[in-house]
Amino acid sequence: MPKTASASERTSTTLTFFVGLSVLGVFFLTVGYFSLVKKITSLSVPEATPAAPQMVSAEFTCDQNKTINAVFLTDRAELSLSDSRSFLLLQGLSADGARYTNTDESVTFWNKGNTAFLEENGKTTFANCTQTDAN
Repeated sequence: MPKTASASERTSTTLTFFVGLSVLGVFFLTVGYFSLVKKITSLSVPEATPAAPQMVSAEFTCDQNKTINAVFLTDRAELSLSDSRSFLLLQGLSADGARYTNTDESVTFWNKGNTAFLEENGKTTFANCTQTDAN
């Protein structure tokens, strides 16, 4: 007659089986977790490409047949005057319209809509300017 396992042997075998199964489960969970973490950290999010600065150009005709060619960028204006001078002015605070000035504010270009004027050392040197074209 075959020998039957005692209750304590069956309990021991069952316990060994479940412990082994638990160890195997923990192993696979650990491997899966670290695999997922590695995959998540290796994903690269492309960096945003900075937008090119907006550029708008305009020509103004002023009193005394003077002209101002202006190129407006995001935070500055580049002016070319009919008397062959040029200025790079930074945008400043303005309650109405746009104001561009050099660092010591000795040169200020004011623009609102299609009109503009240029002040140098507090004196208006290019007056009653009207925009004649724009890009």
